[in-house]
Amino acid sequence: RGFGQGLMEDLRTKLPWYASDFKDGLQLKAVITVLYLFWGALANAVAFGSLLGDNTDGYMGATETLMATAVLGMLYPLLCGQPLTIMGATGPIAAYIIALKTLGEAAGVKFLPLYAWSGIVLSGCMFLASMFSFSNAIRKLTRFT
Repeated sequence: RGFGQGLMEDLRTKLPWYASDFKDGLQLKAVITVLYLFWGALANAVAFGSLLGDNTDGYMGATETLMATAVLGMLYPLLCGQPLTIMGATGPIAAYIIALKTLGEAAGVKFLPLYAWSGIVLSGCMFLASMFSFSNAIRKLTRFT
């Protein structure tokens, strides 16, 4: 597809449902589900935040993980149209951050700038992938889609 065509198609498809998503989110069943997921995400953020705090010399810890989980948990569903995606630290993400810290120490590079630049580069790659609809290439790799 051409540049941005997949994004425009997604917007045309999801925009009519955007207002009803907010209305449906106020139903009792949805509120109970959100509260359940909140406690799960909170426990996850504290656990992985403590792990990161120990392994990054305090550069990242439970406070930062809680804040990131809270902010991304509100922004991502609003901007990306995926309300059921749980944002937060996971085992692979924690392992990546710890490995990046170790790599930075070995290379003599400060951890936080290295972490920030890796996020910026990845954001650029993801932006280009979304603008050119690279996710459609999965059809060429597997017969299960």
